[in-house]
Amino acid sequence: VVDYHRIIKKPMALDVIREKLKPDSPNHYTDLKQVFADIRLMFKNAFTYNP
Repeated sequence: VVDYHRIIKKPMALDVIREKLKPDSPNHYTDLKQVFADIRLMFKNAFTYNP
């Protein structure tokens, strides 16, 4: 995955989403729209990197 960060400028992963769902996380989601945005970003990145 040498070129992943060259192609994907805003990476997102399920473990990041899981961590942000925890209430004690410093980057905790404050709005459901933020959760959906990160999930959409994750899938967009997957489709971009794996056409």
